[in-house]
Amino acid sequence: MTHREREAQLKSKLDPHLSDLLTHVDILSFYHPRITPEQTASRTLPQVQLVELVSAENFAEHYDALYESSFSIDAERESSNLIIERLKDEFAGRRSHLQPYRIVGLRDHDDEAIGAAQFSVLFLKNGQHAVPYLQYIYVDEKHRGQGHADLLHALTLAVAQADAERRGEHITVS
Repeated sequence: MTHREREAQLKSKLDPHLSDLLTHVDILSFYHPRITPEQTASRTLPQVQLVELVSAENFAEHYDALYESSFSIDAERESSNLIIERLKDEFAGRRSHLQPYRIVGLRDHDDEAIGAAQFSVLFLKNGQHAVPYLQYIYVDEKHRGQGHADLLHALTLAVAQADAERRGEHITVS
């Protein structure tokens, strides 16, 4: 499978919000998996039904339980209620004066969460770099070791690039 075919396979799984955000971004240019491209095409991507920019409602319904079980000690995770409120504000456009806060999630064919990456995009004062500050990345135990964390990492970088482009700046994602 060629790079272009893998990109098309991945982009066909994007929800409308994420698809719109990543229209001009080559997602796979950020993807450097520990498994081969063939394994990605035959193992990782077929398990994924949906790649989404997670809303507050979808976090609560599909990802919160996995988030809490992945970080089972209260002190090692942020309150889910705070995350939900931040997502509500992000999707309603009430955070435009702040750094973007994003969750990119993967769901399987049973609509169950495979994993997610929660991050903010920091724009450095010199105006030359966008840095995704990855707060949490987690993958369901049954899906570990199959390339999903690498895919989430690539999506994190792609979203940071898209957010930089939306600011109208040419910024290198670091």
